[in-house]
Parts: sequence; structure tokens; C-alpha cells
Amino acid sequence: MPLPVITVEQMRRWEAATWESGKTEKEVIALVGKVVANRVMELTRPGDAILLLAGKGHNGDDVRAMAEHLPGREVSLLSITDPAKTRQKLPLDLDPAPALVVDGLFGIGLNRPLDADWMQVIAQVNAKQLLVLSVDVPSGVDATTGECRARRFEPRKR
Repeated sequence: MPLPVITVEQMRRWEAATWESGKTEKEVIALVGKVVANRVMELTRPGDAILLLAGKGHNGDDVRAMAEHLPGREVSLLSITDPAKTRQKLPLDLDPAPALVVDGLFGIGLNRPLDADWMQVIAQVNAKQLLVLSVDVPSGVDATTGECRARRFEPRKR
């Protein structure tokens, strides 16, 4: 299913208009969480294990907000603030392999190369060849240029 693509600048203008209209970040994050959860429900079946990877920013907030909207799924939420520590724990979260990984590590604000620990987290998920749903853009991709920042979540066909 094709999805509309907007530029980072268009997104920033949308955000500014949204805040001016009186909506709060909390309200928007709650709405995004519900929308992404609906997509997860379409991609998975009851009883499926879902691994949510939440970073420090708003993408992570979106993923944390969706966790409560996944009835009948086995949800594991991994809030990553220290990727070096997460790298050691992640193999346990990937075994047995979840039916879906939701990528909320980085979004449109990524404007730098990822450091080695973040790249290793992404590499561990990629090595399992799992289905990954990314919020905004795959972590590791510059949303303005489309440039891959050394490592990104790899696309998989279902």
C-alpha cells in the first residue's frame, strides 16, 4: 500500500500549525500511537510477539504510546537510552524471534551519523531478518536526503 511522503520541512510546518491550533504534543503523540498500533494490528495476528524499540525522542514517545493499543499481542517494550547496554540484552529480546519489530529509535530529527553502539543495535535486528515497521523513517536514514547513515533497518518483504 503506497503511503504519502512529505518532506521534513512540510512536517515541521504541519507541526507548527498543529501547535498553533491548540493541540498539544501529548495529544498528537497519543493519536500517532493509536494510528501506528492500528497498522501493527493489520500486520500481526493474535498471540504474536511484538518488540517495540523506543528511543529518547518523539519517535520513542510514539512507540511508548502505542503499547497499550495492542490487545491480544505479546508486547515487549524496550526503551533504549544506552545502546551499549541494550546491545548486550537485545539477543534475549530477539529469541524467540518476534513477529514484528517496531522501530521508534530515530525519526525526522536524525541529522548525524549513528555511533557504533546504535549501529550494532540495528545490526542485531537486521541479522534476524525480521519484519520491521518504522515510525517516520527507518532509523539510520536521513529523512531530508534519504542518505543512509552507515547502518539502517533493512527492508523486508512479507
